[in-house]
Amino acid sequence: MGDYKVLAPFIMPLTARIKLRIQPLPTAQQDDNLHTANLFAIKSLWSELAAQGFMQLGTFASEGDEYLFVVGQHPDTKIIGLVASRLVGPPFLEFMVVSATNAVKVLSGNPEERPLQLPLISIEPKTKLTYDFAVTSFASPTAWRVFDVRMLTLLIERLHAIRMDNLLARAPNLEDIKAYAEKNGVNVPLNEQQQKRALEMNRNAWIEGVRVALLDNAKRKLKLEEDSWGRLETELIAIHQGMNAEEVIATLTEHEHVDRLGEQLKKQNFGATQIFDEINQRLDVADQRQLVITLGSPVMSRLFARASVLQSAGVEPQMAGAQ
Repeated sequence: MGDYKVLAPFIMPLTARIKLRIQPLPTAQQDDNLHTANLFAIKSLWSELAAQGFMQLGTFASEGDEYLFVVGQHPDTKIIGLVASRLVGPPFLEFMVVSATNAVKVLSGNPEERPLQLPLISIEPKTKLTYDFAVTSFASPTAWRVFDVRMLTLLIERLHAIRMDNLLARAPNLEDIKAYAEKNGVNVPLNEQQQKRALEMNRNAWIEGVRVALLDNAKRKLKLEEDSWGRLETELIAIHQGMNAEEVIATLTEHEHVDRLGEQLKKQNFGATQIFDEINQRLDVADQRQLVITLGSPVMSRLFARASVLQSAGVEPQMAGAQ
């Protein structure tokens, strides 16, 4: 890890899910994570919104204080205004509206934002974003919803999850890593060994991000009570298209001879997901994993657990081979 300081600007943040809490805007003395310049910029951006009539509804921080949001809503247009800040990069503005049918439209000044168009959610990146532009863009006969603090918290958390599912659709490559650093003002060349290390660190972050996202998506779709989900969550194995053979084999290495069997299957040119299926079928019946759910986001995935765990959680396994 001696090269971490060199590589840190090249490590893309892939926090798949966030949990927000209400927290007053800290001072520079209270929070070492916020540079004084960033704190000044956050206050300056919010002052602009306040001058345009926005009423502040809350200041929110994520667990670990990686994200900070100052949020309000305009009493006349019902547009939600948001100042967002992260540990890396300057703060930025976003404007959004939510219809009576829960359709969400977002204009984002985040320089790293990706456009997204889903049936109920649209996100449009916009440089030099202003409130006047948002008023024009959101002009509609539809009455936008009025939000309270609780609803805003849920909205921001859900939007983050959807954005991250879009970002996690594939592992970061070297071009992504370099572009991310350059956007944040870092243009230091990496040697071959550092490039390899940066790719490895970003892939590990991506694998973990996908795992967290898949568990969250499975929880929402299965609609289990908290105690049932608690019994199931820690036992779930996620197998997805982005995993390589070594990563798949590692999900079952607690069992005897799995490493050796995995190497044999690799030599037979089995794909990664096929290797999991082959190993799983050769385990003792009590240790074989049953298909729990198939997910398409953030990547095509299958989640598995032992039959005994499914029974304890009150979940019926899917048919073998179901996609």
